[in-house]
Amino acid sequence: MTTVRSAPRVSVVIPTYNSARYLDDAIQSVLAQDYADFELLVVDDASTDDTADHVARYRDPRVRYLRNDTQRGIAGARNRGIDAARGEFIASLDGDDRAYPSRLSCQVAFLDAHPDHAAVGSWARWMDAEGRARPGVTRRPTDWRDASAQLIYKSSLQQPSVTARAAILAEYRYDESFRLSSDYELWTRIATHHRLASQPRALVRCRRHTRSTTRSEHDGVIACQRRIFARQLDRLGLRYCDEDLEGHRLLWRPGKRGDELSRDTLAWAEDWLMRLAAANARERCYPDAAFRAVLGWGWCQIGFSALRSRSPRAVARWSRGAPMRFVASALQRRVLKRGEPRGPLGYRRHSTGSQ
Repeated sequence: MTTVRSAPRVSVVIPTYNSARYLDDAIQSVLAQDYADFELLVVDDASTDDTADHVARYRDPRVRYLRNDTQRGIAGARNRGIDAARGEFIASLDGDDRAYPSRLSCQVAFLDAHPDHAAVGSWARWMDAEGRARPGVTRRPTDWRDASAQLIYKSSLQQPSVTARAAILAEYRYDESFRLSSDYELWTRIATHHRLASQPRALVRCRRHTRSTTRSEHDGVIACQRRIFARQLDRLGLRYCDEDLEGHRLLWRPGKRGDELSRDTLAWAEDWLMRLAAANARERCYPDAAFRAVLGWGWCQIGFSALRSRSPRAVARWSRGAPMRFVASALQRRVLKRGEPRGPLGYRRHSTGSQ
């Protein structure tokens, strides 16, 4: 005799705002899952398009429509979904993305097998605004230690791919004061007490839009990132100034820093990375070996800048720097092992809004 559950195991939450054009794609990808024990909550953050009409077409009883009377932002929409969810797990998906059919079954199996993990994400493939596949896979750390350490400079989870334990999300919630990067901020708090990881396969296809980022959006992302960095540096007991926060933001992002590498920047980076290493050795905020590998990768980024500057002195100065002791570990963890981000030297740079 089959027992009918009073509540689904998984609540899929799709926050959306004026994305009716893409919403059917997202909804249909959820309804096509090979795992059927779920509910789908579409949280409409006060859209002015025909989002409600699109959702109304679905007669599947698992689909629920929630509308905010006033716009709360994506963090508020996700919190509305958390409040309404009945499942043991909450799976995130953005209103313009797609989930692969095995996404829920893979992630539920992972969380069942790893009760010490609060959330699991996956790698991601990409498509353009018209839904045409784009090449490449965005990879995220598959080991909880690497995922924890990476948070010092960017999110270690691809938000539309994440399935998390509902009780933990309800406890921590998204901070609605972060209009941008609220997912990154959330994972930094959760990771202080719980494990995070990603599965080494693409379980979502994310949509990359071609519209240009406005100056206010760009500045908003930077401001939120600095707040997140500051909280983590406070935990490490590091003293810092605004220039340190900006240097920290750019250290792992050589493309945003430009090709010029001054002597002062190189000296600051060396000192900063060694200060981070000493602080973590003292406070034990992050797994030490993984954290040192992240610092080594930061020093690699400075090395790439030194090479692009075509300054033999800069390259020589970099090669003698104290953080060189971390570089071998960084390359071993991020190049020789499968499942890590790629860009220069075989790495692939991520390009999502939560970095």
